[in-house]
Amino acid sequence: MRNNSLAPTTTAGWVDDVGVPALVGNYGLVGVAILLISATLVRIVFWSYTDWTIEDGMIVSRIARNFAQSGVLSFNIGEVVSSATSPLFALMAGVLVKLGLDPISAVKVLGLLAGIMTAYIFYASACAYLPQRFALLTSLSYTLLPTTVAYNLCGLETPLYTLACMAALFASIRRQHRSAMLYGALAVVLRPDGLIALGVVLAVAMFEAVSYRQKLLMAIPAALVLCINFGFHYAAFGEIIPHTLIAKGGAYHIHIFSNVTRYLRQMLFSQPAGLVLYALAGAGLPIAIGVNRRTGTLVIWYVLYHLAFMLRAPLFDWYLQPPIFVVVFFAGFAIWKVVVFLTSRPLLRGNRWIPRLWPTCVFGLILLAGFAANVRYMTGKLINREYERSVREAAGRWLGQNADAHDLVFTESLGYIGYYNNNPMVDWPGLVSADIPNLIKGLDRMRAYGRIIEVKKPGYLVLRNSEWEQLSQKFSPLYEVVVAFPSTEPSSSGYLIAKLR
Repeated sequence: MRNNSLAPTTTAGWVDDVGVPALVGNYGLVGVAILLISATLVRIVFWSYTDWTIEDGMIVSRIARNFAQSGVLSFNIGEVVSSATSPLFALMAGVLVKLGLDPISAVKVLGLLAGIMTAYIFYASACAYLPQRFALLTSLSYTLLPTTVAYNLCGLETPLYTLACMAALFASIRRQHRSAMLYGALAVVLRPDGLIALGVVLAVAMFEAVSYRQKLLMAIPAALVLCINFGFHYAAFGEIIPHTLIAKGGAYHIHIFSNVTRYLRQMLFSQPAGLVLYALAGAGLPIAIGVNRRTGTLVIWYVLYHLAFMLRAPLFDWYLQPPIFVVVFFAGFAIWKVVVFLTSRPLLRGNRWIPRLWPTCVFGLILLAGFAANVRYMTGKLINREYERSVREAAGRWLGQNADAHDLVFTESLGYIGYYNNNPMVDWPGLVSADIPNLIKGLDRMRAYGRIIEVKKPGYLVLRNSEWEQLSQKFSPLYEVVVAFPSTEPSSSGYLIAKLR
């Protein structure tokens, strides 16, 4: 139940707890319009301006293309392996490709729609605990965050996964346990670490259920979703556990101390305003718990999620993205109380225009700051996109034009290199080949490269300059470098292609 001492008073004109008329009416139609239009516009601008797609998003795009063309949901048509972290996401993208979208647009459209839906669910949920204007301000702040916008359009399942986790947690807070577990099961289908969200909402549901029959009835829909998913996964790929987990788990060696420190460094300091946001969230947390102690469910998931990724390797930037909505949600409570405190001061209370104008001014500043921050962030993504275009994409296109379609290619960077041709590929750590994880078990990276090349004898090697330097002494008698793609960034390595003699 909501704490009425902190709740806004709702009347025909919707008045908050300081008696100031709100910006929108009872149903928040203006707020919803502002939110959705802003969310859509900033994402379309980001997409059209940067055309940025993350490396793993290109892997999914090739899988979606293969499915549309041949019905095979795999990176290599001749070898069916669950190469995508989320086969469901790749399947959805493949269906869109069959309907006429190009593969890269398909994965981005799914992310765009999921991002817009996430913005709406965040706003609708925040309205239950915050005055409407503050719910809108908070949801806009999250929706317009540059990292939120970018990872909605990166080509990964991350925005759909975030949507499922958010829906599950807020449903659990509302005591809609059956729905919460259903969304939690969907999170598991979209990404294996969805088990964390499902586990949290399941634990809350089991604790609050009054009988074993009630517990069973609440869990049945989620159990059916998981059984159907794992059944289809086994039928399609002959395994229950996604192959990507097996490959990464065997190849990436975990150094807990360095992984935890690196994780915390990126989590806290990767964005300029990050520490301010965390400080606001810390101040807003006890206020939110006072409004509804069940919001603590968000904290439990947030902590367990980060602990899980701190203690595993590798750390990729997109692992930091899903829990950000929790931080922004709690920060909204701190902003609410600060503004309430300021607008209740005698100096401001005596001026009837200040309380009426501040919502419009704040919303305008949020929108301007959001668009300005995204412009700055887009500049960095443009640099990244230029690197991909001139190096890895160029290497992939060269293979498509010069290599025989049946020549096997070895590389570690499957995404851009693999998307722009149809050659069969073998990779480290074995994401697209069922036998590679066992072949390289216990080997460090360069020794694993050597083992793969010795056993598979690929027609082409696509390697970073530094990788070829370490392998050339052994393999230069067998392979000759035929083309190089120098890096456009001093901090990034160029690539070269070596052909079997």
